[in-house]
Amino acid sequence: MAFAERAAIQKNFPNLIRDLLTLLILGSGSIALRFVEFQFLQCRWDDNAYGSIVWALMVVHLSYLIACVLEVALLVLWIWMYGLDDKQVVDVTLSAAYWYWTVAVWLLLYAVIYWTPRMT
Repeated sequence: MAFAERAAIQKNFPNLIRDLLTLLILGSGSIALRFVEFQFLQCRWDDNAYGSIVWALMVVHLSYLIACVLEVALLVLWIWMYGLDDKQVVDVTLSAAYWYWTVAVWLLLYAVIYWTPRMT
């Protein structure tokens, strides 16, 4: 990594930690909301095929959320204990890409779970 890139990362280090902690809080809130959402679904997982699919999709997305939150928590812990080097910069970039993937999957699932049944 070039000296200018390293200097820019060190300059933005407090913002990076703040952003990672924000992701950690938002992700934890999303997990909590998902468990509340499970309670208010209009079907049980064993009612019919639609119920099974809905629950399966939501559980898969919940696993994405849990993986994202754990990854960010471990990343914050590692950076706090050992500092930020080139490998962690790549990890932060990959973590951000994984969050984008998780949000994109939820947008698709939201349309399938909540809007498709209302169109029929």
